[in-house]
Amino acid sequence: MSKVVFFDPCCPKPYDAATLRTQGLGGSEASVVRVAEALARERVETWVMQHNRAAPSSAAAQRAAYVSTAQAAEISKPDAVVVLRNPDALVPARHEFPDARLYLWLHDLGNADFARAILEHCAETRAEAIAVSHWYAAHVSDDEELNRRLRPRVIYNPIDDDLPRPAAAFDRDKLAFLSSPQKGLAATLRLFERARVEINADFRLFVANPGYRESGVSGERNVVDLGALPHAQAIEHARNALCVFYPNDVYPETFGLVFAEADAVGTPVLTRDVGAAREILCDPREVCASANEVLARLEAWYRGARPAVRAKPEFLTSNVVKSWLALVR
Repeated sequence: MSKVVFFDPCCPKPYDAATLRTQGLGGSEASVVRVAEALARERVETWVMQHNRAAPSSAAAQRAAYVSTAQAAEISKPDAVVVLRNPDALVPARHEFPDARLYLWLHDLGNADFARAILEHCAETRAEAIAVSHWYAAHVSDDEELNRRLRPRVIYNPIDDDLPRPAAAFDRDKLAFLSSPQKGLAATLRLFERARVEINADFRLFVANPGYRESGVSGERNVVDLGALPHAQAIEHARNALCVFYPNDVYPETFGLVFAEADAVGTPVLTRDVGAAREILCDPREVCASANEVLARLEAWYRGARPAVRAKPEFLTSNVVKSWLALVR
C-alpha cells in the first residue's frame, strides 16, 4: 500500500474531516480534507500532520489520520510528502522524510521573496511545486521573471461529487457573499447598497465566512451576518440565492472554491475579472470588468435573464484524485 503525508505548517487551527462537516473551514484546509479522504478511499495510507495539533484526531467516519508533528517519527517511509503553502517547511520535511518524493502545494499569492524561497528550497530538497490553477501557476508572485522560472504542476482544488442539484426555485431578493471578509467585503457592501437603491430595495445580502476573521457587518441594512457556517449550510445559502454576489477586485482568488461550488449547485456568480475567475467559472457572463457592469448584470438576472450554470467535471473530487494518485503511488 502506498503512503502519503500532508504536512500543514500554516493552518490557523487543527482540522479534520469532521471539521468540514460541522464548522466553517477555509478553502485550502477543505481541499486537504477532500484529497486526503479521497486518497484513503483509494487504499492509500494517508496522514495529515498539522503544526498546531496537540493529539491525534479521534473523530469518527474519517479514513485519513490527522496527527501532530510529534508523531512524525511514527510515519515510516512514506512514498510522498506534500507540504502545504510554506516553502520554508520543505527543509525540515526533507530531513524528516529523506527518501520520500516531496511536493509543495501552493495556494497563496506572494512577493518576489516568496518566489525566491520556493525556487531555492525546491532545488535544495528536490521538491516539485503544485499550483491550484493555471492562472495561479503563472502568477505565484508579483515578479514576472521569477514566475517564469517556477513552472509548477497544476492540480485543481476539488469540490464534492455529491453537491445538491440546482434548486427548483430560488429567492430573487437574496444575494450571498461566502468568503473571508478581506476578499472584498467592504467593496461588496458599498455595491450592495447601490443595488438596493438602483435595482431592488428588497435585496438582502447573506454574509458567511470561514470563521478566521469577524465580518463586521452587524447593523448593516438588509445584511444578514451568518458567521462561520458548516459547509452544507453555506452551500444551501448559495443554492437558493439569485447569485453569489462577490464583486471582489482586491484579492485575486488562486482557485476560488466559492466559484466552482456555486456553479455546481446552479447559482451564478457575479465577480470581477481578477485572479482565476475566468478559468474556474463556467459562464463568461459571471465575470465583470467594472462595478457598473456588475450592477447591470445583476439587474438583468433579477429581471429574468439569470444564466444556467453547472459544475465543471475537472473540479470533482473523483477526477482531481486521479492526479494525486499519479503522484503518490
